[in-house]
Amino acid sequence: MCAETTNPAPARPASPERHRDLIIDEGVRGWRAPTSVSPEAASFRRELGLPDDRAVVMTGHQPVFWHPGILAKYFAADAVAARETDAGRPAVAAWCVPDHAAEDPGTVAFPRHLHGRWVRGETNLFGETGDLPEGLAQARDRLLAAGGGSHAARQIAAQRALLGERLGLASPAPAVLATEKHTTDAFGSLIEAMARDPLACVRAYNDAARAHPDSGVRPLVVDERTPGNTELPLWAVSGSGTLIGVRAGDLASTPASDLRPKALLFTGLLRALGCDLFIHGTGGGAYDLVTEEWLGSWMGWTLAPIGVVTATLTLDLGIPDVTRADLRDARWRAHHARHHPSMLGSGEGARAAAARKRELVGAIAGASDTGERAALFAEMHRLLDRVRDEHAEAIAAFDREAARVADALASREIARDRSWAWVLHDDRDLLALRDAVVRTIRGNGS
Repeated sequence: MCAETTNPAPARPASPERHRDLIIDEGVRGWRAPTSVSPEAASFRRELGLPDDRAVVMTGHQPVFWHPGILAKYFAADAVAARETDAGRPAVAAWCVPDHAAEDPGTVAFPRHLHGRWVRGETNLFGETGDLPEGLAQARDRLLAAGGGSHAARQIAAQRALLGERLGLASPAPAVLATEKHTTDAFGSLIEAMARDPLACVRAYNDAARAHPDSGVRPLVVDERTPGNTELPLWAVSGSGTLIGVRAGDLASTPASDLRPKALLFTGLLRALGCDLFIHGTGGGAYDLVTEEWLGSWMGWTLAPIGVVTATLTLDLGIPDVTRADLRDARWRAHHARHHPSMLGSGEGARAAAARKRELVGAIAGASDTGERAALFAEMHRLLDRVRDEHAEAIAAFDREAARVADALASREIARDRSWAWVLHDDRDLLALRDAVVRTIRGNGS
């Protein structure tokens, strides 16, 4: 359930001009499908339930509700495959799911209006029964209707169903889940290579990670003296169903059916044999350079090329255009209104109080006796206390304005967040984003 108790306020539809930062690099725009599929790739694809007689354009993400930048990858994969098919080079789009990450597939964040400002709410749609924005309520219904399989599989099926219902988009080829599609011959061959020489595997991995320090890839733990303690890029399924890290010495006692590839190994296998183009976001485009160097050095593999696609689409929450400078000014006025009667109106009382305060300030500055200064200072504060009482509503108005600006500024941070789930966005804006992706890939975009 959500921590907040108020009902969510509806988000207003976004406008197309808030599509910005659409990036489709030359790796996607310039890619052309190969004319054939190797026997090894065809065999691997059959094991994954992918087409084995045509080029595969693959992308993917963890089983969380995708933000529009991720959805842009989905649109791009479909558009590239369609372009190649139209050009006489049959291709198909596919979606991969590294579902061994820690994210809960049902957890989704959404903007919530609470006590005058927009805040970040969060819920789990597999258990939520309260009020939700329309897009999330629809997503919850599809999740609960999806039968069979893991939560991750149901979540991906629900998102794809929603894309069909809301946007009229056909689903790509069956999704490839890391925890369900791991018993391939190629994966088994890699496990055997790791068992034979774990140090060679991990040295190559770490060399590649160090060559790309901005990739975010952590080097694996290596033990030159006791190779069995060396960390491998694998997970093992424990008795409770959780995933635990694997060291080289664990391979002999761990059934192959309990092993799962970690992220780089998963995408590396897919790029080696499962697809002919892999579309990443900006993060994946950085870390998969490590994958290329690692598997090229260790196994001598040449991986399918990558391209980068991402976009930004924000929600319109009806928030005034305010800045941090506006907040500083509003707080300055609220503070100074308590000390400067001239700020409290143009009436005779406010003018007289302002004039008397100026007189007292001058007298305090010119007083030579400590006692006299203290008496004048006390008189000035009595004056200010009286003025504050007489103009309490004007002072309160300054306070309310400062609070309004603070709420608006905090809410703008929520509105500028590009990571809200696509199901919260207006269908027209999602279709406009899709159209921009298609135009660019077909050569008519800016």
